[in-house]
Amino acid sequence: MEGRLSEHRLGIRQTYTDVNDSDLDGLVRYILREFPNAGYKRMTGFLLARGMRLQQSKIRCAMQRVSPEGCLLRSLELNVLHRRSYQVYGPLALWH
Repeated sequence: MEGRLSEHRLGIRQTYTDVNDSDLDGLVRYILREFPNAGYKRMTGFLLARGMRLQQSKIRCAMQRVSPEGCLLRSLELNVLHRRSYQVYGPLALWH
């Protein structure tokens, strides 16, 4: 069973903005000057607001090229939530 996109001969790649690395680096550098603590998700939002839809991998690579020390600092500041594990008697025995 084929998906709807291939059924209609459409592709998701057509929706991405075509931009070269140097232009993307310049835009990321400009945004990071205004918002130095912006992470990958926030950068994606800033680029979307400017009408640029890009792959996460391109955004990550551009941010690492422009500000490798910023990427390292943000990765050290990550607050990872540790989820609790529950042991219950049966299904629906514990409601939050």
